[in-house]
Amino acid sequence: MKKVLSAILSVVMGVGLLASCGSGESHGGDGEKNYSSRPIQFEFSYYKGGYGSDYLKAVTEDYMDNVATDVYVKLRASSSNVTAKANISSGVGASDLHQIEYGMFDMASSLEDISDVYEMTVYGEDVKVKDKIRPEMLDFYKENGKYYQFDFNKKSGWNWVYNDSVLRAALGEDYVLPRTTDEFFKMGDELYGKGVYLTAGALKDTQGGEYLQYVFSGWFAQMLGAETNEKYFNGYTKNADGEWVFCKDNPQMITDNKASVEAVYAVAEKLLKRQASGQYLHKESSSFEYKDLDKVFYGGKFNRQTVARFAFAYIGEWLEREVTEFFEDGSLTEKEQGIKAMKLPVISAIISRTPTINDDETLSKVVDYVDGNASALPEGVSEADVAVIREARNMVVKNICNQLVIPKSAKNKDAIKNFIAYLCSERAQKIAAKSASGTAMLPYGYTPVDADMGFTISDYIKSVAKISDVNTMVSVDSAHLNSPLVQVSYLTWYYDKKNPSKSIAKDIYGGSYTPVSEIYESTYDNFNRSWANYIKAYEEKVK
Repeated sequence: MKKVLSAILSVVMGVGLLASCGSGESHGGDGEKNYSSRPIQFEFSYYKGGYGSDYLKAVTEDYMDNVATDVYVKLRASSSNVTAKANISSGVGASDLHQIEYGMFDMASSLEDISDVYEMTVYGEDVKVKDKIRPEMLDFYKENGKYYQFDFNKKSGWNWVYNDSVLRAALGEDYVLPRTTDEFFKMGDELYGKGVYLTAGALKDTQGGEYLQYVFSGWFAQMLGAETNEKYFNGYTKNADGEWVFCKDNPQMITDNKASVEAVYAVAEKLLKRQASGQYLHKESSSFEYKDLDKVFYGGKFNRQTVARFAFAYIGEWLEREVTEFFEDGSLTEKEQGIKAMKLPVISAIISRTPTINDDETLSKVVDYVDGNASALPEGVSEADVAVIREARNMVVKNICNQLVIPKSAKNKDAIKNFIAYLCSERAQKIAAKSASGTAMLPYGYTPVDADMGFTISDYIKSVAKISDVNTMVSVDSAHLNSPLVQVSYLTWYYDKKNPSKSIAKDIYGGSYTPVSEIYESTYDNFNRSWANYIKAYEEKVK
């Protein structure tokens, strides 16, 4: 997950950035098992991120040993997503199957049409492949009625993760997790008084591990609602009759959501601003890379020095696997209990959307109700407003940027397609999860359970899985790589004219940034200035 996110940021901000991914590791089982002499072979290039590659090795070996005994799947770690895309485009040096974490839309001339894969039968099951894919992902990857990409995205995204040991030590046994952003900041004030920071950022990281920038996409989506958020990034707004219309003449959707832009940016400024006292972001954040943040969150030292603790980290399900190396090398010794993920606090400014919820106290009670922690609503709150809060509370931010593609230059394409159909099986999903500590690595509907794994899945992984339940989760895609308008305009929810090429966390913590009072004008003026050119490019792309 690390380095590709740096590449995504470069796309969103319009800045070219090469992302190095992996170590060039190869795998195929040669040695005790001689797969390399098999008549059917293809090379599978994967991105080796925070989750590691053990899960892919496990499913590949099962496939070669028990499913397709005449096939050799040679695994190779990708050296760079950017290079891999270039190789696919040129048809030179590309592997036969790629798991790539980069934008792959508008590449039909270089990619195999794999629409037939979606109609194949899943290995060992009486169900079609397309029935294993979440409906929103079927829509996401369809291009002109065809498919050139295959969903390989984990559903978990990022979440606020809290350290129960730190919270109990600072606030006592009876603390209550924040349900709103106002409560989040109030807890931050209390923690700071106890010598603990609310959170931290890996602001020195250049490999895509600075995740704080993404949480604001979630709060922006909460302010707009899921549908309006999606329409915003496709250039639509509602007219006086309540109909969706495309903003051809100017970025009217920014104007219509001015209050939301300002409200979310105000939260960002408050959370991220460096202050002499009372700040919420750890004072070492500008020096942290992502591994430093992980280690300190678990109670380890930074640069061999004991530093202040922080209570919340915005991070993904891979956290436990990332810190394993610190326990192995002795830099962490005690596994703290009670590190779990929690739902995104609801932005307090959302009450501008809810006429019957007028203050943060009432909002908190409604959050308790939608979470199932209260049996009754506060008097006078409407079901329509409850629906707004329920949707907002269940939003999970992620970058949809992880897919399988087959280059047109690939060999043994039928064998590759059969392998993809195998990956969708419950058999493969269980094997992958078991090799990844109970994490659902393959996103095709299986939820790991202790009985299948043969061990007890950690409370942390279970907490992420609960939040990421596809039956309740509202996915917020902060990359929008399937939006033609985003592709041509690099449209974002805000634009900081003082530091356009940096993440919002680095901007604000760095001290030189566009203030809240000017952020709407900065955002609208930037996109309006070239809107006519963007629309021309957009129309060329979608015609």
